[in-house]
Amino acid sequence: MFTSTQECADTTPVSAPPRTYAGQAQVNTDLIAEIVDEIESMDEEEARKLVVSLVEQIEAAHFKLGGVIFKLLGSEGADRPDKEFLENVRAGALREEDADDLIDKYCLPDEARVPWDKLVGIPWSRFNRIADIVTRDNVDELMSLAKRECSFAEFVESTELYRAIRNAQETAKNAVLSTWREREKIGAAKG
Repeated sequence: MFTSTQECADTTPVSAPPRTYAGQAQVNTDLIAEIVDEIESMDEEEARKLVVSLVEQIEAAHFKLGGVIFKLLGSEGADRPDKEFLENVRAGALREEDADDLIDKYCLPDEARVPWDKLVGIPWSRFNRIADIVTRDNVDELMSLAKRECSFAEFVESTELYRAIRNAQETAKNAVLSTWREREKIGAAKG
């Protein structure tokens, strides 16, 4: 307990501890200040380049996070993670649905037996856009699309068109098969 104002003034001030939220790591306020200083001191060209770089880092981190989550689920790829894992996911502010999406981006090209060496040479943002539709049969076509020089918006539009065509083809195939099966049943009933 302080006995005088002078004694209080001579003490070293205690800095407030970094702000934390349930399940999150402590925030380093010096790091925040460094980032703000870096952003405030950059020019427009540097900012544009940094946006592209950061988006690629985020996409690469998402792919890696999907792989790590998949690894945590075990080599058998359990349908649902255990309770402890789910608590850790929630503590990290990652919803189960988001975790599932990340796992899919990591696993789908491998499940489709697409050789990884065919998927190199494109930005992560484009890879993540095609990860759920790439197969051995369409990998060359999709990689050609992904390597094309165009804006990301044009690339997204192209992949959406590709998805729509693929879905229409699948729908048409199912309709033909359904019609064929119905005709078979009618023929068997008459016969």
